Amino acid sequence: MRKILFFYFILFIISCQQSKNKEIEQDNLDNKAYDKAWKFYEKQENDSAYVYFNKAYSEFIKLNNKHQASKCLINMAFISKDQGDWFGSQELIISSVKLLNPKISEEKETLSSAYNILGQTSHDLGNFNDAIDYYQKAIDFSKEKDVYIINQNNIANSYRYDKQYDEAIKIYQELLKDKNTIENPKEYARITDNLAYTKWLKDNKSNVINELNKALNIRLKENDLWGQNASYAHLTDYFSNLDYKKALDYAYKRKQIAFENKSAGDKLEVYQQLILLDNPTNAKQYFEAYQKLNDSIQLERNRAKNQFALVRYDSEKNRADFLNAEAENEKKKNDILKLYILIGLLIVLFVFGYFLYRKRK
Repeated sequence: MRKILFFYFILFIISCQQSKNKEIEQDNLDNKAYDKAWKFYEKQENDSAYVYFNKAYSEFIKLNNKHQASKCLINMAFISKDQGDWFGSQELIISSVKLLNPKISEEKETLSSAYNILGQTSHDLGNFNDAIDYYQKAIDFSKEKDVYIINQNNIANSYRYDKQYDEAIKIYQELLKDKNTIENPKEYARITDNLAYTKWLKDNKSNVINELNKALNIRLKENDLWGQNASYAHLTDYFSNLDYKKALDYAYKRKQIAFENKSAGDKLEVYQQLILLDNPTNAKQYFEAYQKLNDSIQLERNRAKNQFALVRYDSEKNRADFLNAEAENEKKKNDILKLYILIGLLIVLFVFGYFLYRKRK
């Protein structure tokens, strides 16, 4: 009878543990803050998205779900990067990388995304060698062909910005031979345009107009507005010393696309081009617009940096308070456990003494 009761007792304990594990797994999947964050992000409400990704991160950490927590940090880093908070973005990415295990295949792809953002922020900060190293790590951690092509193109871009034109040209040429590039019109146009522009930067007497137009035509056909912006920027530069009217025409086309894309950075660049190309009266207007927009961007970036830093500070403070409370609860549990053990030992000693007394009697 005792054996049967003991068996059912063990079965009950195992059943409770399995139920508890299922609840934890479900909690890991059901994170309302994470779902809300994505809804805000899809509506381009980045401030709110950032706050809820941060809340989701705290919840995942409490559940010891490091992989999902790292994804929250990566999304926050991406938002920070877009807002011009490059150092804040890097700080978040480094924290996310520490949570990931490179030996787990699913987490390798997440690591690839993290290193890609580190590459982008390093490039934006002008640290081109670091950017190249991070893009290479993004390639190393992923088996996806698209990831390889995107990051190889990014590596070539960093070489180009660092004026290592031969290295960049070699990579672009290799990518154009790749079957996956050929089958993807947008990527094929992007790399064709980058290759032509880099050849022109290396030697401004190079006749690359056919390649530039080829890329633009593909982008027009694909309705790739971001790609069209890049094409018009490169064509404006190409014709700036060859044909003033054509250069100005492409600059105006770029201005229209930049406003359609709502890209503040591209607006600044096209204003700079128009200041140099347009007549003095219009150039003055563009200069004033440039100054006003630049001041607005700097103000917005500083606001975002302060806001994001405050959100992170509050999060870390709450997490520290939670860990302290958890440690205190753990100490109380240990004290109670010690008390139970002591009481148990006293009961055992009492029973043992009682039976010993009875035996002597």
